[in-house]
Amino acid sequence: MNELEIIQPGLYTSLQDQGRITGRNWGVPQGGAMDRLSAQRANLLLNNPLDLPVLEITGIGPTLLCHGDGQLSLAGAPISVFQNKKKIENCGLINFQKGDFLKFGNTYKGLRTYLSIRNGFKTKELFGSVSPVTGISASMRLKKGDLLFFESAPLLRSSNARLKKPLLFQDNTIKTNPGPEYDLLSLAQQTILKNIAFNILPSASRMAYPLFPQLEILKHSTSFLTSPVVPGVVQLTPDGQLIVLMRDAQTTGGYPRVLVLSETGINKLGQMGGGNEVVFL
Repeated sequence: MNELEIIQPGLYTSLQDQGRITGRNWGVPQGGAMDRLSAQRANLLLNNPLDLPVLEITGIGPTLLCHGDGQLSLAGAPISVFQNKKKIENCGLINFQKGDFLKFGNTYKGLRTYLSIRNGFKTKELFGSVSPVTGISASMRLKKGDLLFFESAPLLRSSNARLKKPLLFQDNTIKTNPGPEYDLLSLAQQTILKNIAFNILPSASRMAYPLFPQLEILKHSTSFLTSPVVPGVVQLTPDGQLIVLMRDAQTTGGYPRVLVLSETGINKLGQMGGGNEVVFL
């Protein structure tokens, strides 16, 4: 078994896949790549199964030491890549050899980059997924000195594979559907949800994206027993704040579920961070 060693972990680098479908009855979140489509595209470049684990790189990338030969691919937000201090083109496949250093810089035109390796990373699953779980996993992100295991495999004959670069930010609109409690809103409240630009607060995380501003017109006194929630649900707090639940969200919640993002909407929002502006459709 070969290894990639984490020399510097970057801002927030973690192993993710397409998430889990079991464990909700124990309160285990779905998890998985924030931008599932980009994670799939990274695997596609290597002819991997689309659900194999990938590295999710957020904002600032890691530095890796290669203890073996292999091939990797990148998809999602563009990112600068240096192989042994030489900047390389990274829109296709990257071959590496034992002893190589791979340094990833800042992401741009998006927040998250996905790194796949030929035949996938080999690691243990938890409730059917490699994605870490708060309170159960030893760490939610990779740390200096961690090892990522992969098997030797023949390289693809060509390293010229390419993906069309996605237009991650061609606009700031997010497609939604009415949530279970949408009809509890007044017509004026429903209208304001689709006619104002909200900003993602800096406290945005893999669990939830709180939005600003809090609006007087959206304040309410609706209360009910906790109900099931899934990633993409937009909750409305009593003080008029919208909170978008993301991949690591809890499995139940007590706030009205006024909107639900489409899968495309979750992927798109997952490429945005604090300070970005969003408009719901």
